[in-house]
Amino acid sequence: MQGNQSTRAKSKLETYRERNRVEQENHLCNKQKELASSQLAAEARKSLQAQSTRDQYDRYQEKFM
Repeated sequence: MQGNQSTRAKSKLETYRERNRVEQENHLCNKQKELASSQLAAEARKSLQAQSTRDQYDRYQEKFM
């Protein structure tokens, strides 16, 4: 009887450890996605800002040249 309880306890512990490992992997994956998303957003802002500056310069040239 005790051997059976011990086996069940080990199985529960292994299940808990596996679930914990999967949750940690999911958390890290989500953090990586957030980081990649924020990096893409920063690059997009930088690109839009550069385009806006070029547009302003072009309008300036048209106006004064």
